[in-house]
Amino acid sequence: MHIADLFIAKSYRDAFAEQGYVVLPLLKKEEVDALLHFYNQIEKSAGVAKPFYTSIWSDDKTHRQSVNDSVNAILFPAVQRHLVKTKPVFANFMVKERGEDSALLPHQDWSFVEEPMFDSATVWCPLGDVNKTNGNLQVIPGSHLLNNYKRARFSDAPFREIEKTELKKLLVDIPMKAGEAIILNSRMIHASPNNASNKQRVVASVVLAPQQAPLFHWEYEQGDANPLTKKYSIKDDFFYAYSCYETLSDLIPIETKSFAEKLLTLEELKKTIGYNSVERKLKRVLSHFFTQPVV
Repeated sequence: MHIADLFIAKSYRDAFAEQGYVVLPLLKKEEVDALLHFYNQIEKSAGVAKPFYTSIWSDDKTHRQSVNDSVNAILFPAVQRHLVKTKPVFANFMVKERGEDSALLPHQDWSFVEEPMFDSATVWCPLGDVNKTNGNLQVIPGSHLLNNYKRARFSDAPFREIEKTELKKLLVDIPMKAGEAIILNSRMIHASPNNASNKQRVVASVVLAPQQAPLFHWEYEQGDANPLTKKYSIKDDFFYAYSCYETLSDLIPIETKSFAEKLLTLEELKKTIGYNSVERKLKRVLSHFFTQPVV
């Protein structure tokens, strides 16, 4: 079962399956206002002094749980207007402060389910209008077709040798209005530029998985001789019980395997996403005029 199969509208199913993301209207104005009000109430308790951060980076478990519960209570029912048979994995805020050093390098999200049997997605919903100036999301259409199915805590991106140079040229900006959302496959390569505006950029987010998919988490460990990945079966409270940077020494893995990394070249990435095909070239041209994927 895959997220693409769970969209109610066929146009979204087709776009998500091919491009790896869709943009859609998600929140009503009163829902946006409610999330902003809650964010303003709890912002200082995050205790994270960084140009960019998400709620799960906070060392305060009470803060992480409060954000998860309150954001999920508004965002997930809105998601259910567009998708069926999904469940929330965790919800959080993503905050980009004003100024330099707030850019987020190209990356993929962790694995949350056993891929490719299942997959997962992130719902990224700005609470104010976003564009390239204040840090809109950027994506590489088709990059969800990459086959690195085990994306672990503490592991580096397989495209890290090109992430600051050639890869950035493949990114497409996704400007959006407040309350719109981009829903993107967890394997999608995405990034965001610096916030050069005079305001914070605040995004509400929830990760989705198919209802029937068991949840797992993978952790990378250098090891004495060879790198390892440890697989954990996790409970619903995992992502607020542990911060993003904690080691999982008190948990027992259900599986430990050697990790044989293969770095991704620009040519391999372009081949995977069909970059040089006539169809993909046309879609890149059209993407400058439409934020919704063209299928």
